[in-house]
Amino acid sequence: MTERVVRVCGLAKSFRFGGQTVDALREVSFDLDRATLVGIVGTSGSGKTTLVNLLGGLDSPSAGEIWVDGIPVHEIPESRLSGFRREKVGFVFQFYNLIPNLSALENVALPLEFGRVPARLREERARQCLTLAGLPRERHRHPPGRLSGGEQQRVAVARALVNEPAIILADEPTGNLDSAMSRTIMKLLFSLVREHGRTVVVVTHDHELARQADRTLVLEDGRLKAG
Repeated sequence: MTERVVRVCGLAKSFRFGGQTVDALREVSFDLDRATLVGIVGTSGSGKTTLVNLLGGLDSPSAGEIWVDGIPVHEIPESRLSGFRREKVGFVFQFYNLIPNLSALENVALPLEFGRVPARLREERARQCLTLAGLPRERHRHPPGRLSGGEQQRVAVARALVNEPAIILADEPTGNLDSAMSRTIMKLLFSLVREHGRTVVVVTHDHELARQADRTLVLEDGRLKAG
């Protein structure tokens, strides 16, 4: 029996731009099961990043419902959204978003520090996640500037894992990498699903990657056309 981890019902998001209302998402509904890799595809402006931002509590919907791990995200006040993100969501971005003056280990441990986890446990958990993400131990103390792009993305994946989130949201995680490293990072993301039971949502322009996903959501002009 599968377990649903995300439920989206009638989701809509509008923005005011240049005196006009722009509908970024329109009546989007879907469910996602645990331990699934989901690809989100569509042309630029189709609503992919808007959808991910809403799933992750980085923005609030204009209408509709979002449930993540049983939590009604659409009802969370803005003052409490950071707590939701810290506890339930892991983020992986195209440009890594690592803090340059912290080591790889410190970058990964930082979310645990915000959660007031004791220092010894923070380091232990961060090392476990870096090892799982495939960064050699001798690189754990290196700052991002001394790591390759692929290594930095491994650190970003480890950071996304460290709080054991309900979902991992990856927005173009291979967009800044060469083809060989892109395949390596995608293999890592697939392993998180297959071997560790994570739910991973990947925004991508790579249709080969999308074809390998357990499920693909296709957005067009803010509407869900397939998936």
